[in-house]
Amino acid sequence: MNGLSHFWSFLAEQVNSTHTTYHVSMREQTCRLGLIILLLMSLSGCTLFGASLLLEEQSCQYVSASSCYQLGLRYLEGNSVKKSDQQALKYFLLGCDGRNAAACYQAGQLYEKLGSKKDLTNAVESYTKGCNDQSSDACFRLGQLYQQGKLVTVDQTKARDYYKLACQYEQLVGCVNLGWLYQQGILGKTDFSQAYRLYRRACDGNNTLGCYQLGRLYDLGEGVPVDPIQAANLYQQACPAVADACYQLGVQYDEGKGRDPDVKKATEYFTLGCDKHSGIACYTLALRVPAGQWLKRLNLLNQACEEHFAKACLTLGNDYYHGNGIQVNLQESYSFYQKACQLTNYQGCYRQAEGLRKGEGVKASPVQANTLYQHACDHKINAACYQLAVNKFAAPTTTEKIAEAVELLDGLCRDDVAQACYDLAQRYQTGQDVLQNGAQAQAYFQLACDGQIAEACFQLGPLMEDDYDPENQVANQYLRACTLGSAEGCYRLGEHYRIGSGVNKNRDLALQEYQKACDGKYYQGCYWQGRLLELTPTQLDAKTIAKMQQIYQTACDNGIRLACYRLGTIKQDSRWGKVDPPAAAQYFRNACSKDEWLTCYPLAALLLTGNGVVKSVSQAAEFYQQVCDSPATNPTHSLVQLAKNVVVSGNWSAQACFKLGLLYQQGKDAEGDGVDKNPKMAASLFNKSCQLQWGEGCYLLAIAQDYGRGLQQNNQQALTNYERACNESYDPVGEACYNLGVSYRDGIGTKANPSLAQEMFKKSCLLGQARGCFNLALSYRGQQQAKHYFAQACQLGLTTACKLVDGDASGYIVTTETGKL
Repeated sequence: MNGLSHFWSFLAEQVNSTHTTYHVSMREQTCRLGLIILLLMSLSGCTLFGASLLLEEQSCQYVSASSCYQLGLRYLEGNSVKKSDQQALKYFLLGCDGRNAAACYQAGQLYEKLGSKKDLTNAVESYTKGCNDQSSDACFRLGQLYQQGKLVTVDQTKARDYYKLACQYEQLVGCVNLGWLYQQGILGKTDFSQAYRLYRRACDGNNTLGCYQLGRLYDLGEGVPVDPIQAANLYQQACPAVADACYQLGVQYDEGKGRDPDVKKATEYFTLGCDKHSGIACYTLALRVPAGQWLKRLNLLNQACEEHFAKACLTLGNDYYHGNGIQVNLQESYSFYQKACQLTNYQGCYRQAEGLRKGEGVKASPVQANTLYQHACDHKINAACYQLAVNKFAAPTTTEKIAEAVELLDGLCRDDVAQACYDLAQRYQTGQDVLQNGAQAQAYFQLACDGQIAEACFQLGPLMEDDYDPENQVANQYLRACTLGSAEGCYRLGEHYRIGSGVNKNRDLALQEYQKACDGKYYQGCYWQGRLLELTPTQLDAKTIAKMQQIYQTACDNGIRLACYRLGTIKQDSRWGKVDPPAAAQYFRNACSKDEWLTCYPLAALLLTGNGVVKSVSQAAEFYQQVCDSPATNPTHSLVQLAKNVVVSGNWSAQACFKLGLLYQQGKDAEGDGVDKNPKMAASLFNKSCQLQWGEGCYLLAIAQDYGRGLQQNNQQALTNYERACNESYDPVGEACYNLGVSYRDGIGTKANPSLAQEMFKKSCLLGQARGCFNLALSYRGQQQAKHYFAQACQLGLTTACKLVDGDASGYIVTTETGKL
């Protein structure tokens, strides 16, 4: 509008106001007419626009609040004057003081723009004045401020009241927002009928947002029956003005609700929604991008995040963190997690806290991390609560902090967060940070197991064993652990099937469970899978032999020393293929470990003989010493028990002590290889071997005591050790039984006892000792049994016995064949 037309328009307004405003004073009317006359008379001396502006300012000051409002708009928009927010605010305030409601609203907008604390307070005051004078915009803005807690404290009741006024003053978006409060139950209880009435009013007034919200009610069946067709029609009515309506219409086409399924149309509406700034529409399109088109996906996710769709920001954070189609960038990842958190995606807050805790993409700050963990925890992000509890345990511990952490974990556990139950169970089991309590541990393990934590189910097994629960229940517990994926649980179940504990003994089922354990990388299971294949009663075919060796190899490569040992023995045995002494030696080297010296015994045996390796008696002696000194010298040690299942000769520690004793007894060989001869050391080693229940050790210890070799002669102690060496539990030695028989016959170290002597000779004979059979035959001189035992002694290589098989032994004179060995 040019200056002249503006002037005549304003002049007409003032004349009309003078004729039609009856409530103003006579003085005011006179002033108005005076101004008109004055302006008409002064036209010749100034421009029309200048006169118009002067007239507006005078009118604002003395006559009309609407003039102040118009002047405020002129300065706000820079309409024929220099744009100035301060000048605009000045005139809006004058208009507001004159009770122009629109001026009050505009003053509030400018105060918000200025942004100081005082300005923001003034903004609320201006909006309040405007609303009181029936400005629907001012009432609506107050409703927003009280709903969102901006400039004022959140007060949903006041928000409702102001939205209600806005709606009454025909601000239809106020009706929509009021309906949303009722729909969401923000005022206490949902009221879908009120929401429906308000959305319908807005939609009937052509407010597209109202149509969209009404469509949501029909879509969700809230307050009205579900009606996909009606919902789709309303979305169609709202799109494209409401971007999310386009998105929902895309969903209708995608899912065939209210519209025939049409993927192409769905994509078109998602695209339209995204173009109109619907974050969820852009996000949906991003998820539909074909694999490999990472840049397109990234751009759509960025667009969705910029439109404040929090889940898109979270997804971008995850993509940058894990390198999904883009290079890992922890700084970018942290930035997107932070934005997601700011948009009230509390998973984003948790991920942001993780970054601060680990120093990933941002400088580490445990304090800030805990603040965010607490924030996320307060909004039911269980992972955040769990980490917060862990952090409390890890911080300098106080009774108060520990109690808070336990309370957090216990609360999570009772909210079915199984990992929290498992953590508490471990702490009560080990006494870490809390008083050790087996009953509490078992209770929490049970809760964790019920929550499908496989390791918790497994841990219950040993606890049940300690409580002497029935074996079948223990086996069932391991079955449950195995089913949930505990490889060790499968192994333990295999053990039950192998030995028949709590279940029927079943080799095939044991093999099956051991294989599961092996597949789950519990390599003891691989060892026993191979072992059961090796012990198959029938001859194995080449394919099964290869499989067995491969299984052993897997166990050996992963630290199961006995598997390496078994491979070594296989390479020494032609039943399993070509004998390969060097390979056997290498496997025995792999089996040998300072952590488990017992497995070094086979290597020492090879070094002693030079089979597959360079012979070295001194190295053999070193390994024998290590095995002999191994802490696993207790016959109940797990590895010893395992060894007894795989080594015919039994206890390796005892054998190593015995072998080393022999080396000290013999001394160095002709080449100077070995150890110095030392009868005392030899006797000491035989004694240790005997203590470990090795019969040959007891026998040679008895010899040393009998003849005073390396220690003082003592026939009585010798007798005791001959008895041990002859005992069934000590791997009985025929020579020991024979010497024991001589002692009882001749009364050496004890009273003579012919019947016991005869019993010992008989046992010695059964153990393959020719002299035992010979002396047993002599004890039967003149009887038929004598001929039988002479014949047996003859078969065992004693030529003197051969001469007496058919002869008369009554005059036989005692010779070396009747003395001690």
